[in-house]
Amino acid sequence: MKLSRMIFIFVIGLILFGMLPLLSASFSFSQKEYGDSFHMLFNQAKYALIGIFLLIALANVPYDAFRKFSAILLIVSLISVAALYFYAAEIKGAKRSLPLFGVPIQVIEFARLAFIYHLASMLARQGDLVNDFKKGMIYPLIWMILFAGVIFGLPNVSNSFMFVLIGISLLYISKLKFLRLSLTGLVLLVTAGIGAFATPHGRYRLIDYYNRMSGSGETGFQIKQSMIGIGSGGIFGLGAGKSNMGNHFLPEAWGDFIFSIIGEEWGFVVTVMIVLLYLVLFLTGMKVAKDTKDLFGKYLAFGISLSFILYAFVNILVATGELPTTGLPLPFISQGGASMISMCCAFGVLISIAISNERAEQATLTEAVGIPEEEK
Repeated sequence: MKLSRMIFIFVIGLILFGMLPLLSASFSFSQKEYGDSFHMLFNQAKYALIGIFLLIALANVPYDAFRKFSAILLIVSLISVAALYFYAAEIKGAKRSLPLFGVPIQVIEFARLAFIYHLASMLARQGDLVNDFKKGMIYPLIWMILFAGVIFGLPNVSNSFMFVLIGISLLYISKLKFLRLSLTGLVLLVTAGIGAFATPHGRYRLIDYYNRMSGSGETGFQIKQSMIGIGSGGIFGLGAGKSNMGNHFLPEAWGDFIFSIIGEEWGFVVTVMIVLLYLVLFLTGMKVAKDTKDLFGKYLAFGISLSFILYAFVNILVATGELPTTGLPLPFISQGGASMISMCCAFGVLISIAISNERAEQATLTEAVGIPEEEK
């Protein structure tokens, strides 16, 4: 099967499956809050349809079509993230959504794609210049620090960390020398870690995580409920729609902790299958990056695939109590319009890269067998 088709099928499969645990997780809350048990499901389905439309549209557009505007897209993204300081309502101590035309939009989700797109373009253009600090390396570093700093101050420590990790990883696959990369990564991550500990909610989460891992403290309520939910599912689960945690026992189970609902209803076997599906989709994206001759396409495919698996695995590790609570969604499954649409856009671009590779391979095969020009 062609990689482009495989990616599309996997993404659609995740979106469709995600509707089942989302309904269970949100059924009681939707009834209580909106008077309609299916309100959040229909809302998610609406965003999924928009996302799938954009995925198909972008898959049929050359992936480098927006390259000349990548800097503009990045600047607009940075401005939109900075606007959160002034226009976003503070919810649970953080500013996440920008009200646009009466609809709250989590602009960081779209800023991440613009960030990957521009850094891929910049690093491909620089080539060996990335090892010259003043002429090359300084520019991707400036963008990394700007985005990480602005996002961190909202405060949104987890997404700030993610932007740094994605940026460092893109530098890793560029021509940056290993020693310089190691030192840069160490400085950035240590700085981010110190910054996280300096914020009240970041310090609380880190201390809670340390106490939990060392056995000297009690697990936080949300993590405890999540782990109870996963554990109660056993091998084969309680059955679709039979979640107990979705009945207000696990706060906001439809978002960051939806993996717990999957574990509770579908059991160990299906949760392992979901993890493997995420991994296979990531490896498929890596194969697309490996097969791409164009450096821009290679870096872009790598950045999209890495971002996807980072968010997926961090979410899963949080739900299973292996990482501090972060607030990062499970791609294509957690409730959230911005996450759904931005991920669909990203994978539309990835499919476009895969299609470009397949066409190039077909053209090479056509030339190799010597088909006359008029028959091509």
